[in-house]
Amino acid sequence: MSEEKQVKRLLDKAEKLIEECEKCGSLDCDECEEVQDILNELKDKINQINDKKLQKKIQDEIEDIEDRLDELL
Repeated sequence: MSEEKQVKRLLDKAEKLIEECEKCGSLDCDECEEVQDILNELKDKINQINDKKLQKKIQDEIEDIEDRLDELL
């Protein structure tokens, strides 16, 4: 599977999990912990993508998810 497809799959998973985190309203749930792990993995993978526009788009999506996590603090 290409890096781009893996990253998109991980972003989709993180997006679904962050919705669950927002429902529970606590960073202590398993979903929130998994979102953090996925975000760390995405940050590692983003540098392996050659398309700079795609990198920027993914970085923006990562930041959006991080902002949503921060709102739960």
